Amino acid sequence: MTATFTLGRRINNIVSRLGRIPSRQWMLNDGSLQLQRAGKGKTIIILARSLCQFMCINLTKIPSSSRRGMMDLQVRKESPFERTGHVMVWQAQHTLVWSWDLQRVEDALRAADIDPHKVVCIPESLFYPADEQGLRLLACQEGFEGQFWSDSVLMHSRWWSNPPSPHEWALFQRDIGVTPLQTLSTATTMHLSDQTWAKVTINRDHLDSSMQIERMAYASALLVLAALTLDFTAAWLHAIHETNQQSRILNTLRRQISPLIEAREHALSDQDRIESLERLYPSTLPLELMAAVAQSMPVHRAYLQEWDMQGQKLRLTLAPMEGDLSATAILRSLNSTGLFSNIEGVSSPNEAILTLKLDVTPSHE
Repeated sequence: MTATFTLGRRINNIVSRLGRIPSRQWMLNDGSLQLQRAGKGKTIIILARSLCQFMCINLTKIPSSSRRGMMDLQVRKESPFERTGHVMVWQAQHTLVWSWDLQRVEDALRAADIDPHKVVCIPESLFYPADEQGLRLLACQEGFEGQFWSDSVLMHSRWWSNPPSPHEWALFQRDIGVTPLQTLSTATTMHLSDQTWAKVTINRDHLDSSMQIERMAYASALLVLAALTLDFTAAWLHAIHETNQQSRILNTLRRQISPLIEAREHALSDQDRIESLERLYPSTLPLELMAAVAQSMPVHRAYLQEWDMQGQKLRLTLAPMEGDLSATAILRSLNSTGLFSNIEGVSSPNEAILTLKLDVTPSHE
């Protein structure tokens, strides 16, 4: 029972993996597409060797950190195409580069209603089994490819539309420095492997111009937004700094003038109390008024018989000690003190007595 269950699970895993195998299509030199293997998921476009250029670059003298950038520059420099697609294989101290006319490949894909950005393009040479040492001639999907391997590294490759002649094969060997020259052998026919014989670095820079412009626009917008954000943040931080600084200055001034403010408040409070006390008393004290009246009376000839003061109204009666009182002289004297106004005489049955009504003049007038 357990063995049957395990076998069934393995079969399911195999089926699941088969279901994820990507489909593969040939792209030939004329741009036509041929199904090489059906599958699901991302489509792999196998570029015929006739569409590709090959070069092997020695990386011995290039620092590791700069190699990828140097390779991209070298590909653009050596490529005759306006737009170049390429893949790389890193082997020991060498980089193997296959490049192609990106515009031509994308046009062919779009003509077949295939989105170029949803497929991966890999040259057919990478699906043939690798070699270790020496020359070999491969029969490709279209034409023939001569290869020279050294220490399991593909050092040189050349493509011919027809089988190379002995002279062409000899020229290929002379160009790459092979000695002694080897005679031309029959081309080898190989089946494509399921996987490439080395890890392939896919170039993701082959976006079409519209997507590049869109990405550049997004990047520019992000840069502008970041700049505005930084500018706003700097201004906000500066404002906070200025506010804190002004607050510290204000607090210092408050501490410095606090005694003055406190003294002023005490002075205003005292002034309020004084004004309240002043309002409780008349503007001129009764004793001061009596003294003024006494100075206005004839010396040793009269006395104050009645004094009646109601607010600012005063009624007084003077009686003679001997002789008659001179009302005119007394009125003139009282008026000259400046303490009284509206002085009037009041008739009395006793003609010897002088009764007067007066208004007390406010002290501020």
